[in-house]
Amino acid sequence: MISYAPDGRRQLAWDIAVANSMDGSHLAAGADGSLYMTEPELSRIVKLTPQGERAGLWTVAADTGALVKPLGIAVDPAGRIWFADVAGGQIFVLEPGE
Repeated sequence: MISYAPDGRRQLAWDIAVANSMDGSHLAAGADGSLYMTEPELSRIVKLTPQGERAGLWTVAADTGALVKPLGIAVDPAGRIWFADVAGGQIFVLEPGE
């Protein structure tokens, strides 16, 4: 993943987890400029600071304990992280502080 300045200069670059071409990582931006990224093949959501440093990591599972494959992601004004499980067809939410 690469971040560019408004004038087109490359600012930052980070590696992202490997995923298949159909269910690759997705991004959402938080109100504070943080980025939230899915890592579908690893059943994780990652929070990155605007500088690209890891600020949070959640392994996500269903109520049954089975790991899910997070794909679509959004962050609401309250900071809740919403994501879709592409394998199970469900919507999940992570509350701030979890």
